[in-house]
Amino acid sequence: MLLRGAPAGWAASCEAKINGWGAAAKGTTRLSVRIVARTSPDEVWLAYRCGSRLLDLRRHYSERLGLFMPAKGTIQYFALDEMAGIGAGMLSRIKVTEGMRVENARGLVLRLPG
Repeated sequence: MLLRGAPAGWAASCEAKINGWGAAAKGTTRLSVRIVARTSPDEVWLAYRCGSRLLDLRRHYSERLGLFMPAKGTIQYFALDEMAGIGAGMLSRIKVTEGMRVENARGLVLRLPG
């Protein structure tokens, strides 16, 4: 269900990225979703991962952040690479560094290497 709800065009752009890594990588695209954090029963932060099935390339991937709200049945996406000024050719990996409490809200501190 979560993979079907991936951002529009994500699968195609991922495949193009992986195919661009050379002849050996062509056709080895692997799409996956992982839970980054659960900040409440109705807030599940997800990382949509684009990578290759090849063992030699498993350390190379990029991720896109999503916020899944089960009660509403919606997923909101965040283009962190664009917000952070990371070029399309760069790989981004999402890590949670800490939770954060603010008045009348919840927050999550994320870190992108770079």
